[in-house]
Amino acid sequence: KSSTRALILFISKKNNSLYLYIDFRNLNRIFIKNYYSLYLILEILNKIKFLKINTSLKLIL
Repeated sequence: KSSTRALILFISKKNNSLYLYIDFRNLNRIFIKNYYSLYLILEILNKIKFLKINTSLKLIL
């Protein structure tokens, strides 16, 4: 058995059609969360917006 699994169910609706239900709660518990705050991202973007990026493209014909 895999440690990364999710419960998948088909639930019938009132009009007898099927609804696909996937429960990701167990997967969300084991995934590593991204703890970067928006403040840190904005701070990094403010620092790099003044950088000049030099690129060169060589075409071989």
